Amino acid sequence: MESIQSIGLGKQNPQSSQAVRAWASWSLGKEEHRIALVKGRHLIGDSSFCKIRVGYGDNICGFLDISQTSPTIKCTSARPSMFADGKKMTIGDTVTIGDVIEVTVGRTPITISIASIIDQETLVDHLPFKSDSSISESSSDQGDRTKLQDADSIRRNLAKSLLKKLNLKDMSLEKLDSPEVREQARLKLRKLISDLKIPPTLNIDKDTLEKEVYDEITGLGPLEPLLSDENITEIMVNSKDQIFIEKSGKLIAADIRFSSDQALINIIDRIVSSIGRRIDTSSPIVDARLLDGSRVNAMIPPLAIKGPNITIRRFSKDPISMSKLVGWGSLTTTMADFLQLLVQEHKNMIVSGGTGSGKTTLLNALSNFIPNNERIITVEDAAELQLQQEHLISLESRPANLEGKGAISIRDLVRNTLRMRPDRIIVGECRGGEALDMLQAMNTGHDGSMTTAHANSPIDMLRRLETMVLMSGMELPLSAIREQIASALTIIVQQTRRKTGRRLITDISWVHSLDKKSKEYVVYPLYSRDKKDNLTAHTKNIQNLWQEEDLNGTWESYCKSEDQR
Repeated sequence: MESIQSIGLGKQNPQSSQAVRAWASWSLGKEEHRIALVKGRHLIGDSSFCKIRVGYGDNICGFLDISQTSPTIKCTSARPSMFADGKKMTIGDTVTIGDVIEVTVGRTPITISIASIIDQETLVDHLPFKSDSSISESSSDQGDRTKLQDADSIRRNLAKSLLKKLNLKDMSLEKLDSPEVREQARLKLRKLISDLKIPPTLNIDKDTLEKEVYDEITGLGPLEPLLSDENITEIMVNSKDQIFIEKSGKLIAADIRFSSDQALINIIDRIVSSIGRRIDTSSPIVDARLLDGSRVNAMIPPLAIKGPNITIRRFSKDPISMSKLVGWGSLTTTMADFLQLLVQEHKNMIVSGGTGSGKTTLLNALSNFIPNNERIITVEDAAELQLQQEHLISLESRPANLEGKGAISIRDLVRNTLRMRPDRIIVGECRGGEALDMLQAMNTGHDGSMTTAHANSPIDMLRRLETMVLMSGMELPLSAIREQIASALTIIVQQTRRKTGRRLITDISWVHSLDKKSKEYVVYPLYSRDKKDNLTAHTKNIQNLWQEEDLNGTWESYCKSEDQR
């Protein structure tokens, strides 16, 4: 018995200064066991001498050694059998513990987790004595940073405990959104927090702690309050402790953080798995969407050096109409009426602009002008368009699976739409070879089709289209490509985001033809803005467009602007 007491199994001295180093939890019948372990060796088996006792017998099968920097488990006997992380241990085997390890002794699973610094202070009274070595109040040189890290540690450990109890880690967002799962998680979490003793030096409100951990487990963690703010249009998570938002066109640092990189990865994985996609070290980049249609791009190590990151482009729950864009000053009423006429007259159109300039928002607004009796097919990488028509089919591309097979590209989908009897084809964004298939669709009876692409001006947009067509792998001469583009496109709408954050239409241009001698595009401006955002309606060009494209109505009513030429 003396030898047993010497390794920390006998009665402890009430004045001992040891602190909690690990936790062990298991179930015997209906009894739940959870013990705190201090520095030293702790026997494992079914003997009454064992600290981690999983039955009623005389066998000791090994011990847990937490006297070293890296805690280990060693097997010393074949009875009862012992498995570590699913692998059977034989006599003499030693396994190093990371943050947590699952051990099975006989038929009893045991979870052994290494205690954090906060466990040593806040949970030490699970021991038969009160430790005197609890962390003292943070010194002035550590300041708020130490307190913040300690608060993160509490949130992280609570999240781990709740994940184990409810097996929420692998659930999709749809399942987690069910009232039953959410209520069960809330009740379990409330019980865990009620058992937790938080040092007054940390100044943590338990209600706030409950909400933060609950959001992390059942939702999107610290991002939940940001997603509930309709004024936030973009959320940029650079790392677990650096988050920025875009609000009213301005970038602002958000005063929130994730408890760990793993917490951020868990949320990314939950988002992408809900739409059948994956992210791991073999496929560390992914495009996805939230349940509300918000666009998501995520990246994890090894490509992301500072840790996992995620960018969320948000869209309004209520589709943004053209009248709202007019109210925000993105365009005038005359321009909106003009674009409506062009959509209803089945003119092929491309929305050009830089990243975050509002191309998809404008495309959504334009699509509302399409009559309900037309069959529309949309093709996107991640579904973002919010068309309201009844006769609508939405298609979404698919990445390759783990074996590198099964990928369905936007180009594959665009080609397939030609067999689906569409009146109009709308491609969310052209980035590569699908531009050729889109142009061919526009040239083969699918008038009124629309797409978006990245470019800084209408002329740049035409050059970009040439490049994207060449990316298709078809060895076409440049003159043939230009003839395809000039024949297919009628209108280019240039969307711009100013330095102030304001988004507006700066140009509406008419792609007239290809010059027979120079083989250069003939492009006429219809509406344009100068650097001071003064709008000009080019009357002569609008009149010529009316005559050559045989548009309905009178051209004079579409020439209202601050200046006319």
